[in-house]
Formats: sequence, structure tokens, C-alpha cells
Amino acid sequence: MSILEKLINDIMLVEDDPITTMLTEMVIKRAPRVQRVTPMKNGLSALRELQKRIHGNEDLPDLILLDINMPVMDGWDFLTEVGKLAPLEQVPVVMLTSSVDPADIARASQSSRVKAYLSKPVNVQALEKVLADL
Repeated sequence: MSILEKLINDIMLVEDDPITTMLTEMVIKRAPRVQRVTPMKNGLSALRELQKRIHGNEDLPDLILLDINMPVMDGWDFLTEVGKLAPLEQVPVVMLTSSVDPADIARASQSSRVKAYLSKPVNVQALEKVLADL
């Protein structure tokens, strides 16, 4: 299947900064295969939305773009909690962060859920590369 044949119905964007959210949504919407972006302000609100979808037999996102440093529940805690939800095993997570800390990069690479580590701001080419690997 070519990259242009596979549509991405929903990308969940877990990001606390409203300007970064707006800019990232603009980039995502330029990717022709993406149908919808669901922004979440922190890991806890994203986790609750995912639990609601699971319990309601609703569609899960095709991809989660996850910031690391957020209030309420950060990206690492979110990954831990998502790991307890079996239906989410097939949903890939891409870290989208401003962190260039080698410890964060190493930690992300050790997680089986994390498929890529992107630096902010994301661009269409980097996003398309990630989508091609799904």
C-alpha cells in the first residue's frame, strides 16, 4: 500500500501550549492523508478521552503525538497509564517535544510504544516520514 493510499482518520495531539497546538495542527492539516486532529491539553485529558472511546466502542486514534513536559500528567506518566490499556497496544505514539535532553531521547527509544522522536516545531516532511512508517 502506498503512502497516499492509507488515510489517517485521527491524530490525537497531546500538547499543553496553545500556540504550539495551533501551529502543529496547521502542519498536520497540510498532510493530505490526515482527516482529523484531536487536540488534548495534557496527558490526563487525553487518557480520559481514550478510556471514553474504549468503553464506548468508538474509534481510537491512528496516531498519538505526545509532548513530554506538561502539567497535570506529563508524557511519561501518560505512556505508563496507556500501557495498562490493552486496546491501545496498536496505537503508535510519537514524542513531539522541545526536549533535546539525551535522557529523554534514550528513554523514548526504550519504550516499545514510542515509534519516533520529533523535535518541535514539526514540519510536513518529518510528519509524512512518520506516517509512512505506520
